[in-house]
Amino acid sequence: MKIAICDDNGKFAFLVEQTLTECPIQGTECDIFSSGDSLLSYLAQGNSYPVYFMDIEMEGTDGIKTANIIRKQDSHAVIIFMTSYKEYVYEVFEALPFRFLIKPLLKDRICKVFLEAVEHINATQKLFFFKTEREIHQIPYEDIIFFEGRGRKVEIHTNSRSIEFYQKISDVMEVLDANQFCRIHNSYIVNMESICSIDEKSVLMAGGENLPISRAYRNEARQNHLKFISWKSGVR
Repeated sequence: MKIAICDDNGKFAFLVEQTLTECPIQGTECDIFSSGDSLLSYLAQGNSYPVYFMDIEMEGTDGIKTANIIRKQDSHAVIIFMTSYKEYVYEVFEALPFRFLIKPLLKDRICKVFLEAVEHINATQKLFFFKTEREIHQIPYEDIIFFEGRGRKVEIHTNSRSIEFYQKISDVMEVLDANQFCRIHNSYIVNMESICSIDEKSVLMAGGENLPISRAYRNEARQNHLKFISWKSGVR
């Protein structure tokens, strides 16, 4: 999980980074930004984070304005404000913050809030993580339509774009939630949330794609989809 830390005080930013990497969550990586403007500039390039640790008082675009912009772009972002002044609590409702950390920051409190944020994400917004070259990316399950295997590469088809990375499609299936994704072909894994219909030879997806379904996966895919529909509708 990649975390954004935005604070113009390098001492506080380093403390948060050090604490987060020591928390019992594997694969945590932190990017530090010294201003709201530098963070927003980076996000404008198409980047995003599931969790933001945000100082409120900064030169230029302050933490509240930065958080409001992030919230308009990403309704799922977990924003944790860091401040020395409790009165700011009443000024940030528009940004829908997850928690507040009052300075001076304590390591045990930082870790506790981070673990709560991860638990919240796992409960409300599952993410698929993958790596391209040296960058780690994450995409919400809800944005994924299907995965397409192409030899040693996999292409993720989302609501807005397609992204290719090196991995076997069988390895992708192992890390996905089988309650939401199912394999329909040696080359395709689909998000059952995006299935419109299944017939003998193909699966029609919400994005308009008509994907082939192989005999080897047909019965299992149909059974999994029926279970998924029953779960979504509350029928047991």
